Amino acid sequence: HIVRFLTVSLALLAGRAHAATIPPPPAALVATAASSSAIDLTWTAAGRSEIGYAVERSPSAGGTFARVATTGYSTTSYHNTGLAGGTTYYYRVRTIGRDGTSGPSVVASATTPGVAMTTTR
Repeated sequence: HIVRFLTVSLALLAGRAHAATIPPPPAALVATAASSSAIDLTWTAAGRSEIGYAVERSPSAGGTFARVATTGYSTTSYHNTGLAGGTTYYYRVRTIGRDGTSGPSVVASATTPGVAMTTTR
């Protein structure tokens, strides 16, 4: 009788459990060089269940991405500074929700302009 009681109780609790909802990734990610040492990112919010966004960067299109920032839920942009001039950076963003983190957005890239060299004679 105890086993049956536990089985019925667990079944009832499972019916009341919160269904986990993983948010979709952000849309329309755009990366734009802001200076020789900074890139601006913008994206469109994925929905209404987000609590923030994880910004990831890679030195190559097929390379390993590492998290460089986490933003708040109402932020749909990021200003990445301290970058090397004349370098291409690849970015993707994930939506962070209460029940988990989305898959990655599409990848966007931008190249910081090279630093102009001057010569004297």
